[in-house]
Amino acid sequence: MNALLKDIEDKRPILLFGIYYLALLMIALSWTNRNLVEPNIVFRLAFITCFVLPLLKYPYIAPALITIFATIRLFSVAPFGYLPSQSSFYLLLVAALYIYYLYFGLSSSRINSGIFLLLVVVVFSNIINSAFKLEFIQLLLISVLLVKLMSHWKEIRLMEVGFIIVSFCLSIYGLIFFKDFIIHSAANQGVDRMYWSDPNYLGCVIAIGIVISFYYFFESHDEKLIFRLFYLLTFILGMVTLGMLASRSAFLVAILPIVYIVFRKANSLTNILIIALLIIGIGIAFSKVSYFEPLIDRFREESIYTGSDRTYIWRESFKTFIASNFKTLLIGGGSHYSSELVGQAVGNVHGSPHNNFLEIFYDYGIIGLMTYIGLFVNWFLRNRSNTLGIALIFILLLTSITLSPLMYLPFWLLIVLIEKQ
Repeated sequence: MNALLKDIEDKRPILLFGIYYLALLMIALSWTNRNLVEPNIVFRLAFITCFVLPLLKYPYIAPALITIFATIRLFSVAPFGYLPSQSSFYLLLVAALYIYYLYFGLSSSRINSGIFLLLVVVVFSNIINSAFKLEFIQLLLISVLLVKLMSHWKEIRLMEVGFIIVSFCLSIYGLIFFKDFIIHSAANQGVDRMYWSDPNYLGCVIAIGIVISFYYFFESHDEKLIFRLFYLLTFILGMVTLGMLASRSAFLVAILPIVYIVFRKANSLTNILIIALLIIGIGIAFSKVSYFEPLIDRFREESIYTGSDRTYIWRESFKTFIASNFKTLLIGGGSHYSSELVGQAVGNVHGSPHNNFLEIFYDYGIIGLMTYIGLFVNWFLRNRSNTLGIALIFILLLTSITLSPLMYLPFWLLIVLIEKQ
């Protein structure tokens, strides 16, 4: 973070923007009414205006600020907030910023052909299947436009810092509102877990900032001490929050990329052993803290062998889809078809495949699935020497195996960050 500030010739605008948006962030976080109550409409419109207007003059900060404000809004402890949660709002905002870019002759980045192909496949499948649910297309368009808006490493670094701030703020939420959201287990009279949103998706979002914080804590030796302490504090608070959320998938999404970073950065066997012992020591220390008891208990449950019935859902839905006609196999059933298919396969009205590869397969067929897999192959090949880039790809890959993250905007923002690595 310090290196980022040093590279900017005039720090005053950045400092003023930091103070300005920090004030807005404090206002956004202050709305914690957990009933179905919206803030006053006048205050909402004023907040939206204050959030949007500076972006029209400085669109390069939009990806980072959208990452922070939209993610915290979506995973806030309150069902409503000062900013809209609808993806259509952010699509209109990003489209306006992109038009502004073009109007003033600013250069935009090229888009990955794989992402553009996925957009074409999704639109084509929806047209053929008369599927008019546009949420997935809107999220995909937001990522496309944000990729084109970002053209400098400073914008990428700002977005990385944005994810760290997200994890820090959501972890603070967890500590402050712990008693309001804990779920008690009747079996052992202890805390089973805590959540104010889906603990799996919430945990995986927090994991993004945890991994980035871990990377920069060990990588940025020339950073000011205060920034390194912020990275360390975010990492610790994030891990404690994952323990309270008791999401096995989110814990693995955080830990496995961290292990990869450790072994990539350790340049000798001695260093590897030292870091391994350090991680084991931290693990033992965490295991002695009551916050981690729900997570430890979750790993002891028998449901770990079936992934909380995920394997059953995968097997039954796959068998049902394979029996489809050739057209459906090739281009899928269109957006949200997977929800109907899974529901049919397991005897419910609707259901989630809990796997984004299967969801894309069912919605957009073999062509859509191969396009999505092709994106990962392309990212891995382009980032072979980029440790953080590979770690971020692992986060999305692991999340996509046990969940359907692409129904949430923050994971599309992660795709933007991966694409710009």
